[in-house]
Amino acid sequence: MQFTIFFIVNPNANSGKTKLNWVKKTLPLIQHNFEQAAWIFTEKEKEASFYAFYAKKCGYKTVVAVGGDGTVNEVVNGLLGNPLVFLEDFQHRIHGYLLLDNNIENNIPTFACLPMGTGSDFIRSLGIPIQLNKAIHILKNNKSIYCDVGVIENIDVTNSKNIRYFINIGGAGASGEVAQRVNLSHKRLGKNGTYIFAAVQTLLKNNHFPVQITYDDEAPFEIDLRVIFICNGRYCGGGMEVSPYSQLNNGFFQIIQVREMNKLKSIYLTKRLYSGNFSGLEKDFILRTAKKIKIIPLKNSLIPIECDGEQPFFAPVIFSIQAQKLNVIADLK
Repeated sequence: MQFTIFFIVNPNANSGKTKLNWVKKTLPLIQHNFEQAAWIFTEKEKEASFYAFYAKKCGYKTVVAVGGDGTVNEVVNGLLGNPLVFLEDFQHRIHGYLLLDNNIENNIPTFACLPMGTGSDFIRSLGIPIQLNKAIHILKNNKSIYCDVGVIENIDVTNSKNIRYFINIGGAGASGEVAQRVNLSHKRLGKNGTYIFAAVQTLLKNNHFPVQITYDDEAPFEIDLRVIFICNGRYCGGGMEVSPYSQLNNGFFQIIQVREMNKLKSIYLTKRLYSGNFSGLEKDFILRTAKKIKIIPLKNSLIPIECDGEQPFFAPVIFSIQAQKLNVIADLK
């Protein structure tokens, strides 16, 4: 069987350093290790989702997101049949081993990541190292797991239903605000610095959000929400191990729900979130599992929703999990 592989490269990832790194370092290694490889540079936001969708229809066996968690999110959406944009006249930009679009609807390629972005958190849950040679070795070994995928449903003001898949961590409230700030920044502070600076700005603003939350088929309840993390993977925010007990294929989200709190306590919270240690904060946290979470804003509050570092919607939304939806290359011991 042909091992055809398609690399979707975000050249603007890692503050624009990815393009040069790809040309000088990564591409020679790819060409040496994979005879039937194709690759393309994205030019605009959301294009990676379309190229993944295209690769799926062409019949490529493996599709690789080259960039950060935002690129990962777009590629996952494309592989699962949810392209976020549609493009024409792009085939001439594809380099390498080209398969024609055969409209193969039932093909879902194996998904893989090469980390090169500002945020590369999902790879930590997969056991993929940041070192390029080691990551390519794991890619070539082609060992994989079937991974759960989250999906967010949103009804917009025109009563249209929108969806967005995510594979790492979603959330609402302060996490959505941080995602907004990170994506609007120039990211000159590097991976961790960018996230920490955005988190401090958000903490100092100290917003809270009146919401109604429903877990699974339980009774709804109202709360002044600071932030909620809805976790498939373990890490977010440039290395923050917010959910150390998450598993990628157990069919459940791990939930970390945080109540309203003052600024000083919020700063202390950030330190705890990086370690995943919530001991002594039981009054401020709800830690649990769920398969479905419904979030409805109260008092006309505008609540940003985040997934894999992107901010696609505002509440109301429904988060749900689809068990073992995507085959993903990993190196789990």
